[in-house]
Amino acid sequence: MSALEVDDVTFGYGGRPAVESVSVSVAEGEFFGLVGPNGSGKTTLLKLLLGILRPDSGRIAVFGESIDEFNAGERIGYVPQQSTRRGRTMPLTVREVVAMGRYPHRPFGRFGDDDTAAIDEALQQVDIDSLADRRLSRLSGGQQQRVLLARAVAAEAELLVLDEPTVGVDREARESFFGLLDRLNSQGLTTVLVDHDLQTVVEHADRIACLNRSLSYLGPAAEFDQSTPFVQPNISVGETAVDGGASSTHANYNTPL
Repeated sequence: MSALEVDDVTFGYGGRPAVESVSVSVAEGEFFGLVGPNGSGKTTLLKLLLGILRPDSGRIAVFGESIDEFNAGERIGYVPQQSTRRGRTMPLTVREVVAMGRYPHRPFGRFGDDDTAAIDEALQQVDIDSLADRRLSRLSGGQQQRVLLARAVAAEAELLVLDEPTVGVDREARESFFGLLDRLNSQGLTTVLVDHDLQTVVEHADRIACLNRSLSYLGPAAEFDQSTPFVQPNISVGETAVDGGASSTHANYNTPL
């Protein structure tokens, strides 16, 4: 079963298309990267995948179930782009934030021993158990992102969606964070990453989609360097912009990922 199925999805704001005729399939256990220039529709597509927006046409399914009917939100962990800013004002400890991942499992009851064990295991797995009693607001940006990862692990999420999770995080913390993502993915956590840093996505993802309203590339990350002529301007490779044309004859909108 695929973790995500996007079938000929189109969405627009005020009649102006932001995402047009997009079809992809993300396999369970895959590390999938989404790249594209500013204004290309990446965040809009992410909101569609999370059910925040509804497509104007086409269909989205999560674990085989239509996004309109999917109600097992605990199966999806989400790390937003601006989480480090919100963390500065959250008067919660690291353990309290990670414990939020267990709420869907105990909506009307108190935590049991299995919940406590899941929280402890998540803290250890993400290497932040030593920070458990510290306030989130006292942590660095990279540490705060790890806390949100731990929350997803505690929730026993099967799909992790990240929207440029290391914006404003220093290089060393970025490398450590993506190393952690690789480890979690190797343990079976399906990962969908949106990031502006093309080089980072190529290094870590199994497959990549390049979006500029519609798809201009969809395929293995290892082959993406050979397809740079199809990448739109303003996508960064490290700190270098990539110039190229608008479309690719290699794009296959129905290739299963």
